[in-house]
Amino acid sequence: MNNAVISIVCTECKSAAEKETTVRGRLIAAFKVARNHWMATDEQEQFQGAVAAVHILSNEEDKRRLEQELLLLRTLNAASSGVPVAFEDLPVPTDPIGVLGLWHESKHEQAKGQA
Repeated sequence: MNNAVISIVCTECKSAAEKETTVRGRLIAAFKVARNHWMATDEQEQFQGAVAAVHILSNEEDKRRLEQELLLLRTLNAASSGVPVAFEDLPVPTDPIGVLGLWHESKHEQAKGQA
């Protein structure tokens, strides 16, 4: 993971995302920039930079919502790698944003734009 690349993506995504008023709108704008970023070709770096930008711009409630979803994603990733996980101890998001779904939609939109 290249932290410098993630920081550059974050900065550019922040500029696009700050024009939006909702966390979903910010994620969509940030993902669009990250997916088309000339320097970041690694999807994980693109995702992290975009989410970091939105996190910086978010109010406390939206930060909490993002953090809950990211915790669940990291936990699922760990479980799929064979790490034992106590799923019953995880908080259940009460108002999920759908970060992963928005990320996959951005990939679909990018592919459609290239066709």
